Amino acid sequence: MASSFANRHKVRGWKRRLRQLERLEKEHLCLDLESLYHFHYHFIKLQLDPWNRLVKRNPPFWFRHRVLQTLFKVAKAWQEQVQALDAPCYLAIWIFHPCFYQSQVVVAIDERVDWYEGVFPEAQEQPMPADLYGLAPAQVQALTWKVGIDPAYEEDEATGAVTWIRRGAVWVADGTDNRPSRGRGS
Repeated sequence: MASSFANRHKVRGWKRRLRQLERLEKEHLCLDLESLYHFHYHFIKLQLDPWNRLVKRNPPFWFRHRVLQTLFKVAKAWQEQVQALDAPCYLAIWIFHPCFYQSQVVVAIDERVDWYEGVFPEAQEQPMPADLYGLAPAQVQALTWKVGIDPAYEEDEATGAVTWIRRGAVWVADGTDNRPSRGRGS
């Protein structure tokens, strides 16, 4: 059976897709502090057509590289804005594999910090597939990366039992120093 994440269909309008990515970057470089203070979290998930339709699939390698560059730029811009806050916060880049289309930048404050720090179960340490994402080694090595499990849950219709399955891995790059020391080595 073929993977549902495959890129079999021809994508037309690459210039339009690149402009859409640039527009999303410009819109999200400035952190929405009003939303952050109201909900205690804010995130950017680059949902770009046609990869986030009903059947989700990953963009090609060269476009994933561009998306990651955008996520890194947004995270860096948000880090500068978060450092001015007088509250404990969580800022991270989440890179999912194989479900790359879920990758995002997340920031949380106050009570949401603990929730976001424990959202992914820890996984056995494994290297990020740099050949898959094409990240510049300096960008990758400048951040502290942790590997987590990207969980999915399935419900058996007959019994109603819910089972946990491992959908893939997620690499979490911690991007803040605005945390009170709580025995986590921060």
